[in-house]
Amino acid sequence: MIRLAISICSVLFLLLALLWLGRDKNSPIPASPASNPAGPVVLRMGVIPELDLVAQRARYRALADVLGTKLGGRVELVTVSGYQDIVKDFESGQIDCAFLGSLVAVLSHDRMGAQIVAKSETPAGLSSYRGVIFVKEDSPIRSVGDLAGKSLALVHGTLGGHLFPMDELYRAGLLKDKDQVKLVFFGTHEEAILAVSKGVCDAGATKNLRMDAFEKANPQVKIRRIIESQSVPDNALALRRGFDPQAGIALTNILLNLHNDSAGRLVLTRFGLRQFLPCDISEFAEIYRLSADLAPVWDRTQIGGAAPGINKEGTDASP
Repeated sequence: MIRLAISICSVLFLLLALLWLGRDKNSPIPASPASNPAGPVVLRMGVIPELDLVAQRARYRALADVLGTKLGGRVELVTVSGYQDIVKDFESGQIDCAFLGSLVAVLSHDRMGAQIVAKSETPAGLSSYRGVIFVKEDSPIRSVGDLAGKSLALVHGTLGGHLFPMDELYRAGLLKDKDQVKLVFFGTHEEAILAVSKGVCDAGATKNLRMDAFEKANPQVKIRRIIESQSVPDNALALRRGFDPQAGIALTNILLNLHNDSAGRLVLTRFGLRQFLPCDISEFAEIYRLSADLAPVWDRTQIGGAAPGINKEGTDASP
């Protein structure tokens, strides 16, 4: 039986080899289903890597599949290395849209003409957040002025962890000399919070929503908040300048109605959201106010480029 099986396998292999050699050399090799996705690419969505890359990719893939089905094509996910690259990719047309934090959304609008169309809302009804400067409960620091000679954990490219605390330092007269406050930049809000909780930095700045989540998960760590900013929208969807207007309207309508069908609600649940709401650049007035305040020392912020809302003549051009 073993010899018979080997003989049959040999014959089958020979037949397949003859078929391969005899095929038309100009005929294309059939593509596998995985390499031949249904429908054309109708949207390229930028995704910024987070700590849990696998879970993040799965969430965005689920969203992309639903959007692609409703748009009648395929949504392609484009991973970018950071917030700064989002602005560049908008300019070059490498991506059509992306979910952005408030400061990067404003920078994309201000510098690349991106259009803000929607914002997220949590199951608790929250669609905005505040920046917060914080210390450990037993810290002697009681005000921003007490940060002189201390270290401050920041999160680059964010309102809560960067722009807001820099403005508070400026208003307290702590940006006159480079070493008045030691600025330590981190890649995520979680890293900045941990730096303070573990005593690596004397104080920190972050989003109040991230702080709320950290305190809930770590009740043994006692945090004291010194000051909070005005609120701005949380994550917002931005469309690149020049994106087809009709496609933009269709995409926006789909997002705003995701909560009305079962597939959409499942995707929202994976993101920890209730729904998407309409949004436009006027809701980011606080960022323009802080940027105008910091314009005289904008180079000290390490954000790069001109302050949002400040035109080439150096005058206020915010919405």
